Amino acid sequence: AKSSSVISLNFGGVRSRVKSLQVSAQQAVTSVKSSQAINSLQGGLQSAKDKVAQVLAIDRDSDEWDSDDEAAAIRDEQEAQADREAAIQACMDLTRDELTQFLSTNPNGSYEQWICDIHPENATEEPLLDTGNVVCDHRFY
Repeated sequence: AKSSSVISLNFGGVRSRVKSLQVSAQQAVTSVKSSQAINSLQGGLQSAKDKVAQVLAIDRDSDEWDSDDEAAAIRDEQEAQADREAAIQACMDLTRDELTQFLSTNPNGSYEQWICDIHPENATEEPLLDTGNVVCDHRFY
């Protein structure tokens, strides 16, 4: 009976030692997992830092590109403004030529007669008065 209790005690000690080893193993695994998690987080953090640096480098480059773009946009706007001014001048020249031609054939002609001559679709006879006078569309005034 004595040997049975010794065996039982030893077996109980083995159980407690096994439990202690299991706890130690779990702590070690947790520690390793924590260490791996920390290493993974550090690697992820470094990767994020690298990506931010790349984005900043691209942004710096794009700022230069944007300033080139802005210069091109300014040049385009200046060219468009020059085109507008040239178109206005061409319209003024055409209008002056048409008026000069009208006045050469109608030296005593009026503004209304000239407008009715170049835009007959916008000329109507006075509807209320039976004078035969032609009236220009009000938008020409």
